[in-house]
Amino acid sequence: MSSDECSTASPSSLDSHSSTISSTTSTKDLELIKEEIGNYLEAIGDGFFATSGVIPIAMNPGLSLKGLGRVGLPLSERDANDIAKISREAPFGKGTKKLVDKSVRNTWEIDPTQVEFRNPQWQKTLQYAVSKTVEQLGVLGGQSSVRADLHKLLLYEEGGFFKTHRDTEKAPGMFATLVIMLPSAHEGGEVVVRLGKERRTLSNPESNEFNYAFLAWYADVNHSIQPVTSGYRLVLTYNLIHHSGDLGKARPPSVLEDRNSLIDSAFMSWKKLLDDDDEGSEELVYLFDHQYSEANFGLDFLKGEDQVRGLHLHDACKKHGFNLFLAHFEHSERSKDEGDDDDDEDEWTLTKLFTPDGVCIGESTEIEKEAIIQDNPFEGDSPDHEESEGWLGNEDATCTEFYRRSCLVIVPEQNFNSFLNRASSLNTNDWTNALLHRMDDSTQADAARRELFKVCSLTSSKGVSTSSGCDSLLNVALKLDMPSLLIFAMEKSPLRLSVEALRDLARGMGSRDVSPWLQIYVPGVPFSNSRSISTTISAIPRLGTRLGAIEIFNDEYGKAVALNESPDMTPEKRKYKSAEVARCLSEALVRKPPDGDLQLGEDDNRYLLSKARSQGDDFVLEVVLPICKLVVKNIDFVADTISQLSETKKGRTSRSNVLVFARDIITLLAQEMSDHCASKSGKESRIHDFQPPKYSLHTSYYSHLYKTSMSWKAITKIFCLCEMLDIVDRVPLLTRPLIQIAHASGMNDLTHFLVPLIKSLASELPKLSNSLPHYQDLFQQVLHHYIKDQVGEKPSPPQNLVRGGNKEKCYISGGLYSTSTERYECKDCKALNDFLAAPDRSEWRYKAAEPGRKHLGRQLYGLDCNSFTDKSQGTPHTLVIRKTDKSYRDALQQWERRCAGAWSDFEGIGEGKLELFLGEEYDSIMEQLYRVTNRPTQGSGRQPLGPLAASAQNNKRPRDGIDDAPTEKRARHVEIIDLC
Repeated sequence: MSSDECSTASPSSLDSHSSTISSTTSTKDLELIKEEIGNYLEAIGDGFFATSGVIPIAMNPGLSLKGLGRVGLPLSERDANDIAKISREAPFGKGTKKLVDKSVRNTWEIDPTQVEFRNPQWQKTLQYAVSKTVEQLGVLGGQSSVRADLHKLLLYEEGGFFKTHRDTEKAPGMFATLVIMLPSAHEGGEVVVRLGKERRTLSNPESNEFNYAFLAWYADVNHSIQPVTSGYRLVLTYNLIHHSGDLGKARPPSVLEDRNSLIDSAFMSWKKLLDDDDEGSEELVYLFDHQYSEANFGLDFLKGEDQVRGLHLHDACKKHGFNLFLAHFEHSERSKDEGDDDDDEDEWTLTKLFTPDGVCIGESTEIEKEAIIQDNPFEGDSPDHEESEGWLGNEDATCTEFYRRSCLVIVPEQNFNSFLNRASSLNTNDWTNALLHRMDDSTQADAARRELFKVCSLTSSKGVSTSSGCDSLLNVALKLDMPSLLIFAMEKSPLRLSVEALRDLARGMGSRDVSPWLQIYVPGVPFSNSRSISTTISAIPRLGTRLGAIEIFNDEYGKAVALNESPDMTPEKRKYKSAEVARCLSEALVRKPPDGDLQLGEDDNRYLLSKARSQGDDFVLEVVLPICKLVVKNIDFVADTISQLSETKKGRTSRSNVLVFARDIITLLAQEMSDHCASKSGKESRIHDFQPPKYSLHTSYYSHLYKTSMSWKAITKIFCLCEMLDIVDRVPLLTRPLIQIAHASGMNDLTHFLVPLIKSLASELPKLSNSLPHYQDLFQQVLHHYIKDQVGEKPSPPQNLVRGGNKEKCYISGGLYSTSTERYECKDCKALNDFLAAPDRSEWRYKAAEPGRKHLGRQLYGLDCNSFTDKSQGTPHTLVIRKTDKSYRDALQQWERRCAGAWSDFEGIGEGKLELFLGEEYDSIMEQLYRVTNRPTQGSGRQPLGPLAASAQNNKRPRDGIDDAPTEKRARHVEIIDLC
């Protein structure tokens, strides 16, 4: 019965079939089920993990070594010494390193490239050894499924040995090691093999001086070479490698064929437990004695008894609707030295999970001890690894022991999703690709198709974690011709298909009805707007990449449609399909990305305009306009687009639609500017953070930290376009937020945005008519606030010698030299504050030791005072503090610079332009400028703008009654506190 047939069978039919197998099925519990499955698998006894024997009729190999020549057999002492001279010391592996250490391995080795067998009959001897090994190890497929590759020639002298180790799998498919002992007289050198609790010694043959012998063991078996006590041991080592792709067809007879009723009964009982009360285990785990490497782990690479068990169990699982996986298993026991069982912490984990084909699909799945089929599987075994922690405080020392095995995992069909979702991570991508490859084999296509549906369901429940996972499910959907499977790729994941996957999708749609593929449901998106292609492309943040993706799709789709010679593909259908695809792609181009703003590149504008010229008004209104609305804050892009559309002389773009385009965009831009200004408060900048940053290849996303200020150059271009296109009704919409900025913002917005803007407008605007009053409002407000807020009134000099002091009282602990912690008000600081507050004192002399002088010197920071140390009166030295008018002089200097800047800005605009754009307010604003900048007017009436008169900076200013310090004492101490 197939997996699908089993899954659709009714409960009554299952009960009926169950009763024919065992009359006590309904009473069986999980422990009995585990026992039956265990007995079924343990019934296998057709193989060993190691073997050895004499080769009765062996041919002399005609051994010849490069650099030495022919080697006689039996091996003589002279030849043995010569071999050692051309050999190297054999290394051993430790982690990823190769080490040479004679305390671990004392052997000579020669690479296979230096070894030659001159007797062609030697191959028959080798074939005999392989045949006996395959037979005695229980390798499925027989000798025909195995090849032997020479690995090394090894020479063990007296004292040579190799401590316990495990062979690495040196080539894909390697499963065992074969050793052929060449005739050489010696004693010792026995091979001791260990697997779990079992230990065997592979002894030397009698009369080893004249006999050939073979020894073999599985690659993951621990083994050691005992020391050679006399003579020389000369051996050839071979890697045994599987090269059969379908071992199931070469399965030998087994005792299990007569015990099928046992496994049938166990599976039916387990299903009934699950159907009745859901108390059955989610999975059962059968542990191997062997531990396999990840490189070669699949049913075809299991060894001996494990392989027979795995293949028979796989057949039984398919028959009864169960799933079989392979896994690496780890059991850890953590206990304290006291042996307190209550504190023991045991964990049972499937560290990695594999399909029967050897595809790694998951990691780290916790299981219960009850899921293990064998009872006490590690009793009497030594741990594979130990970790200890020493004593800490009152805690006892702890030791954690780790036992590692490989295993088979049986999972009921109804628990497929829940079991796999317990893994910390899943790799459905590789799993899907492997199943797609299997579908190319007609003998496996149906089973692969069913499994693909299960994987897609699993992906839907867990969500897609990588974009490559979405791409894999797209390949599944195309392979099965089921667009609905794309739901699994999009339903619970923000990811979308990659641009590369669109190429595959375009090719696949060339021979299909496009409608189902365009109208894929995406949660959260109205069905009428849901498009798998549109959703995928609109998820791309950069416009240029979107355009590239569409080009790819169009190109591949066009090729696929052209190659479709089906009689059903009429010209009408071809045209309809192309129109559907074009509409879908247009939707994709104009949608906002799900995260952030649409990003623009330097060439995007040029591409859109070339398309507009060739495709006409529909493209302008349906594509370019929506894109500009998405990026309306990018004023430079919008202004350039409107400007170049308005200049179009050729093509199919009409001026009326350009006007519609410009009105819509400028209206939206004005609203965005107003909303942005309204979002600010106080003197906060109204132009900051308005535009997104320019796209850079070095940044993959936009951050608000990198947004740029509003562009006065682009605003100027927008105003000029309003005049050129005669849409002056949009001018007041733009001037209102600008006037808001003039009223509310600080000096930075005035000097760096508004003033450059009006200077640019005065220079760039063409002849004005109806819109002039709106520009006059803007100019009047900007220049009024510029003079009032930016230039400001002239600073007033200080009226007396009062200088601001430290408003907070200064406290010290017990005086400078006291050890008391009691706090007292600092008398020196109080005296300093009294001096600063005195309106008639300009100097204070303070005689004190260095700590006291330094303490007062720190209080002077930021005050209108300077100080120096007078050492002429002896010790302790005197700190001289003098009041200055530095703050006033600094403020006056800054004001003079602002005045000069204002006159420069006004002269830059020009008198004629000022009269035009200030209108009736020209006289009052100019008078305000003259008054604020303290420049004399030239009588009544309008004041002409000419070169600036002699700067006020050249006027000599009084020092307000403050005497300069003596030159010899002040020259170096105006801004320096010298307390040495």
